[in-house]
Amino acid sequence: MQLPTILAATLGIAKPWSVTKVVFASDRRRLDITIEYEEPGDPVCPHCGKPGTSDEAETCTWFHDDFFSYETYLHTRLPRPSCCRDLSRIEPPWSRKGSRFTVLQ
Repeated sequence: MQLPTILAATLGIAKPWSVTKVVFASDRRRLDITIEYEEPGDPVCPHCGKPGTSDEAETCTWFHDDFFSYETYLHTRLPRPSCCRDLSRIEPPWSRKGSRFTVLQ
């Protein structure tokens, strides 16, 4: 099993999310994980469930101070489907309550 697959399972992510890059700096005890949203077609609005056009994406980083004993940064671009509530950001699974990941930007 490859590292991206192991990290995706540990983070509880599945399609349309996928781990696309992992940078491990053991000397600094730091892990950087890039995650992409790959929904075919237009992303679904998180409020009404209808497909909405996605002309924008917001770049965000989350931080965890002790993920496998390393400082860990998750980097992704969140699609913002335009639908019933103008531009609604799709919330990723690792931002759920209790995940211990904190959004930095």
